[in-house]
Amino acid sequence: MYEVYPLKVGDIVEPEPRIIYLGDCGRTVHLGVFFFLIRGECGNVLVDTGVAKADGDRFNPSMTQSAGEDPLEQLMRHGVALDSIETVIATHLHWDHISPTIFRLPNAKVLVHEKEIRTILDPPHPWFAQVVYTEVVDRLVREDRIVQTTDGYEVAPGISIMATPGHTFGGQSVVAETSRGNVVVTGDVCFTYRNIEEDRPGGFNCDLLDCFRSLERIREAADVVLPGHDLRMLEEFPNGVR
Repeated sequence: MYEVYPLKVGDIVEPEPRIIYLGDCGRTVHLGVFFFLIRGECGNVLVDTGVAKADGDRFNPSMTQSAGEDPLEQLMRHGVALDSIETVIATHLHWDHISPTIFRLPNAKVLVHEKEIRTILDPPHPWFAQVVYTEVVDRLVREDRIVQTTDGYEVAPGISIMATPGHTFGGQSVVAETSRGNVVVTGDVCFTYRNIEEDRPGGFNCDLLDCFRSLERIREAADVVLPGHDLRMLEEFPNGVR
């Protein structure tokens, strides 16, 4: 059994239609920027890396980061030695999910869906690489730190990959067995609880039909859903999902 901890590294405000398909153009949504720590019998596994404020400014300078929210500080506060992390699962490769923080984790391999890495290395249009630290991805490839995954890939006993494309071509969710049942860390195919509760994908997507299919897979698999950016996680699981 595992424990799963949402770790907030910042706050952002986005136009509602980017988060909720065909949402109100006059409204905004306050979101958190998260990564996740899975603890249990296999040691410590990260889902995404979070991003430091200095790095995140390149893509979204309006993101705020409070004292103590830097991803490395959060890991140290949870008693996690940086060189002890051997596995980082990338839900996808956007800047707020895989960042230069990965190079402070010297022993970590990064598990990326095969479609996701292919899209970034050979994008079908240059736009798809514009929200990614492409130099980080290139370096990870050169250093042989990328492990390509497919649907159903077993990360460790009790932790598996579920392909959930739609936000990106190779988006993937992480399924972890806990005492509360299956926890699904969704990445950004499900930005918020509202996406899954109302069956309304995010407006920032590459394939709307894939989004609907992925939301359905998540509903079927999950006893607990941890969306990519919903601050409600901190209210419902202030001590993580145990």
